[in-house]
Amino acid sequence: MTGRERLFFALLLGLVVALDPLSIDTALPAAQVMASDLGTDLSAVQLSLSLFVLGMAAGQIVYGPMSDRFGRRPVLLFALVLYVSASAALAISPGVEMLLGARLVQGLAAAATQVIARAVVRDRLDREDASRVLSYVFLVLGIMPIAAPVAGAWLTEAAGWRSIFLAMLAYGAAALAIHWRWLPETNETPDRGALAPDRLLAAFSKVARSGVFWAYVGCGAAAFSALFAFLAGAPAAFIVHLGETPEAFGWFFALVMVGNLVGYPVGSRLVMRLGIVRLLMWGTLGGLASGLAIAALAIAGVASPWAIVAPACAYMFFFALILPPATAGALSPFPGVAGAASSLLGVVQLGCAALAGALVAGFDDGTQMPLAIAIAAASIAGLLAFVWVRGLAAGGRRR
Repeated sequence: MTGRERLFFALLLGLVVALDPLSIDTALPAAQVMASDLGTDLSAVQLSLSLFVLGMAAGQIVYGPMSDRFGRRPVLLFALVLYVSASAALAISPGVEMLLGARLVQGLAAAATQVIARAVVRDRLDREDASRVLSYVFLVLGIMPIAAPVAGAWLTEAAGWRSIFLAMLAYGAAALAIHWRWLPETNETPDRGALAPDRLLAAFSKVARSGVFWAYVGCGAAAFSALFAFLAGAPAAFIVHLGETPEAFGWFFALVMVGNLVGYPVGSRLVMRLGIVRLLMWGTLGGLASGLAIAALAIAGVASPWAIVAPACAYMFFFALILPPATAGALSPFPGVAGAASSLLGVVQLGCAALAGALVAGFDDGTQMPLAIAIAAASIAGLLAFVWVRGLAAGGRRR
């Protein structure tokens, strides 16, 4: 694949993968306003985030085998239609019940973007090239968490919280039109029996028996857990504990996500020089140092936005060095069942992330402590997973 083709795929796939942070981060600054307008409390609105993630996790297990059977293109287009419909329902929600239900459906739709993007890359590229293209994809993805919370705060102030979901609807419709026109089918040999129960069981069993898969997935799942711990705890830490305005929160959140934007192009360059195992090592060690710094500042009682922003930004830089090689390493042994492998990877990562977010919310004590401890714990888990990766790599095992 030429450099121009890699860039084309990265931009095309990054456009839909960006639906996930668009759907999550844009609404974060509006949580309190939504709760007041719908006549409910903040915890009920926060539940909508958990339901979105739950929908994403559930959808992961479905879309991979469906794309193995019907192809990547039709499955993604169907999911984008579903996303647009759910966003319309969110924009007109009269109460919190409809809001929660529509967020669950929106998460189910958004799940396809991650699954199909990973499978498309696996269809066309080997490990190192796949990691490089995924870095470009996640670079496009990294722009959205910077812009989304700022845009969400501005839209809430200018036109009310419902305008946020209208913006999601417009973005989803544009993505649908673009991918209808330009996304090629990369699954050149669809498996007609991919959805048969015995074949599904065999495909998932093949993936689940791989120690290499679980080692790499462990690195990615730990990083995702830290990210969602931050997402779950940041609004309360900044707005409630530190007394920042929603607009200020949007800017602080954007600053944290600058780490992603810088990290992905760095990782894309380094992976061809270092290989995915050494790049993963540096990402894991850097993430560990950043996670421990967040926890140390919280334990020391440093009540400043910068005690969260600075180390969290560093963590997100190293997150960008972890996720592409971890994803490429997990999927590379499974050319025949890339969709199923991508689905299982997504379920594990998002399941761990949802659990981390729920724990942060459950142990909320009005400070940044739950967020900080969860990120530190996840970074330690990531180190343990990398030790497993390193051991397998030293033994020359790819499966």
